[in-house]
Amino acid sequence: MPTYRNDPRWITTKFPGKDKNGVPFKRGDRVFYYPMTKTILAGDAAEQASADFEAASFDEDFGL
Repeated sequence: MPTYRNDPRWITTKFPGKDKNGVPFKRGDRVFYYPMTKTILAGDAAEQASADFEAASFDEDFGL
């Protein structure tokens, strides 16, 4: 499966903050990051976004 530079991905935070939904995260937490929009998702929303992206990527690769 090819990956692209602007694909969303899991990152480890360097600073504490809040995601786009207001969910707080601490330094060192794993969050889902969208480079094109510089959006961060944490918690359950991040897990769901990751699963959705993986499913869409799989479908694209296999022409489903």
